[in-house]
Amino acid sequence: MHNKGDKVIRTFENGKLAVEEEDGKWFPPNGPTAFCPNNQRPEETRCFENYSNTLLPVTLYIIWFVRHHNYICDKLKEVNPCWDDDRLFYTARDINNAMSNQIYFREWYETLIGRQNLIKAGVITKDNGFRDLYDENHDPEMTTEYNHAIRWFHLMQESTVKMYDKKGNYLHDYPLLNTTFKMGFIAKNMESFTKSTWSPCHDFDSTVSFDVANRGLPGVQEALDIPAGDLNKARHFGLRSYTDYVEHFEGSKITEWEELEQFVTKANIEKLAHIFEDVRDVDLMAGLWVSKSIKGGYIPELLADILIDQWYRSVKSDRHWYERDNRPHAFTKRQLEQIRKVSVSLLICTVGDGVDEVPKKGFLRVSKKNPLVPCSKIQKIDFRAWADDKCQAKSNKRNGWRNKKN
Repeated sequence: MHNKGDKVIRTFENGKLAVEEEDGKWFPPNGPTAFCPNNQRPEETRCFENYSNTLLPVTLYIIWFVRHHNYICDKLKEVNPCWDDDRLFYTARDINNAMSNQIYFREWYETLIGRQNLIKAGVITKDNGFRDLYDENHDPEMTTEYNHAIRWFHLMQESTVKMYDKKGNYLHDYPLLNTTFKMGFIAKNMESFTKSTWSPCHDFDSTVSFDVANRGLPGVQEALDIPAGDLNKARHFGLRSYTDYVEHFEGSKITEWEELEQFVTKANIEKLAHIFEDVRDVDLMAGLWVSKSIKGGYIPELLADILIDQWYRSVKSDRHWYERDNRPHAFTKRQLEQIRKVSVSLLICTVGDGVDEVPKKGFLRVSKKNPLVPCSKIQKIDFRAWADDKCQAKSNKRNGWRNKKN
């Protein structure tokens, strides 16, 4: 099929993306080729035509960022009433992409790996200014190791979603995997699913939830052991052993089981030795499953190494990386300062359903140190940073002519 690019998702009016209203909420449009096999018709009809219809977290982010693009367009139009459709669309897209990266790299990564670890690795800086790592000789690429290693997060995937009513009262649990390919059900329960996003993840304890290990794709496949598939993928792709990656990233050559103790507990080393004949036979994923967490973070140090390695590859090859001050259509200093205010809590407050309070830090559990706070307390972007002087001059000139006429 010919790739029509952004033309299939735009309205070509005020820079906005096409959306459809359902029960007073906005969603990406339905379409005849959309695939949502688990929808229970005729009640559940929502199924995105030009976006992914898969896992609940992915679905929520698609809905939120589509809505957020249109929210940005409204804000830019207020500041710059003379801007045309293209100017609004491309500026809003740039801001939305930057916000996504800001949340991912400077909030999510910081939570997982630890702020000081990221500063030491050069992923983030102590200040919030510009940075430019772009290298035109660096080809855009994604390592197979990265694509494989991120599947470690199945260990943190909870198997149930806590459902709430409009007032925030707990109703019942719902099997998370049952939402897969079930956009119609998600659309009708957006408030519950939005509030469920700050429920705790499954603890990282080298175990997986029952559903993840037995019911990977309910309604589509009778049984699926996701972790077993994750392990096997490394063998299909011909990835090297866990110890080879430890040597590559950490500089530690492992040839005996006891030499693993700086990365794996004794109890888990005994489990590995019972399964693998030689320490150098341990699969990458098997090693990651039982590795100790990085100091100051929540994930294995080797996993952090692989994530950071991919981060550098991505940023070095991205001519349009949002932190560059000499990229095409770069943000000004004041605009970048506004992007730095972005958080997942702000995103949910702005476009979430039925939300009037959120965790102060959206990726951490609600606690005394991280309480729920009103959305009014969440730091917001000032879109006046994108005010166009030429547009303002046109507006003032037009208003002046009207005054003279009156």
